[in-house]
Amino acid sequence: MSALPAPVRLPDWVDPSAVFAAVADGGEHVFWLDAGPGADRGWSWVGTGTVEEHPERVRGTDCSSHAPLAEGGRFRGGWVGWLGYEDAAARAGAPRAASDTTVPSERWLRVDHLIAFDHAAREVWVFSPDQGAFVPPDREAAPPDRVEAAEPVPVRARHEPGEYAALVERCRDAIREGDAYQLCLTTRFETPVAVDPVAAFGRLRSSTPAHHGGLIVSGVHALASASPERFLEVADGLVRT
Repeated sequence: MSALPAPVRLPDWVDPSAVFAAVADGGEHVFWLDAGPGADRGWSWVGTGTVEEHPERVRGTDCSSHAPLAEGGRFRGGWVGWLGYEDAAARAGAPRAASDTTVPSERWLRVDHLIAFDHAAREVWVFSPDQGAFVPPDREAAPPDRVEAAEPVPVRARHEPGEYAALVERCRDAIREGDAYQLCLTTRFETPVAVDPVAAFGRLRSSTPAHHGGLIVSGVHALASASPERFLEVADGLVRT
């Protein structure tokens, strides 16, 4: 993996949502790791990448040593992507559902261009051979705070409301019995209608703001998240999860 160029700080603050709108316009493999609307602390990252054809390179990354943190924040390139629950459960020897063959269970984008936003310092750092390539001409431009509601679309649910409520009670019973201390009950909705992932994430971000949101768009696949948790971080010889 080639290293990204040293970062260059922009002279003015620009809203990450405006930058991502410019990056996503015509971009095939783009991502936005979001500190949330109106964030006054934390970091956001926007960028583009190339699909990693050899995922074992990601899993084989040596995390035993790190360069000291410098200007531009702690994330300075590498990969952005996802891992499916089913594959992880299989490696742990846990029961799992059948994998969805229509969606890649693992997808990594090797970062080619990266823009880092320090919300507390109101600074923007660009890791790219062309620092101006992904910055909107109007740096004050940003999508409106209110996001228009989408037209209703037909959906098919995996569980009916009553069935899902019963599953929640089964989870509570398992916790009360001491079989588990935390359970994540998932469900699924399908629609035959094409959905714009960028617009859908905008509505998710507006209605369910989270300080660790994110959107990855890779070809015809996309992952949108509004999860306020740090899954894993390795820094200064420590692993945090």
